[in-house]
Amino acid sequence: MLYVVTGGACSGKSEYAERLAFSKKSELGGKLYYIATMCAEDDESLERIASHRQRRDGKGFETIECPYKISALRPQKNSVLLIECMSNLLANEMFITGNIASDKSEALEHIIKPIIELSRYSCVIAVTNEVFSDGMSYDKESMKYIEILGFINGELSAFSDGVFETVCSVPIAIKGELQC
Repeated sequence: MLYVVTGGACSGKSEYAERLAFSKKSELGGKLYYIATMCAEDDESLERIASHRQRRDGKGFETIECPYKISALRPQKNSVLLIECMSNLLANEMFITGNIASDKSEALEHIIKPIIELSRYSCVIAVTNEVFSDGMSYDKESMKYIEILGFINGELSAFSDGVFETVCSVPIAIKGELQC
């Protein structure tokens, strides 16, 4: 099972993804994993990480720090994996590891295929960001990042059982039916 949850900054996508994860856990009975992809680079990222950890505290998630190489994950079968988020994972793979230089086929190998493989024996909820509609012009490197993130979102969505966008904390079904 694979679900994609997207939305703008502070749109409620993380909260919806968590509700969806709890719903799927009650169906599957496996473990509940929070796959954290943010690298702690500065005070702002440290604050965001602390805020997310505090919000999850006591909710039953086992947190796995996985800022890159998502293929290394080996969760228990029939588990629920909430991956937060694709934009961080891609940025880390592009700018820290260099695994994804500028080619969509590299994104396919390092992000898309491993997530689809995980979804064959567990429920994966991939949280991503809506960074495509601001109408801004960016430098070449940023545009390549946006293009590849769009490709990742499109490929995961095509394979998914459901795609949900949150707007003002309201989830909207883009593909499939709302799950919770």
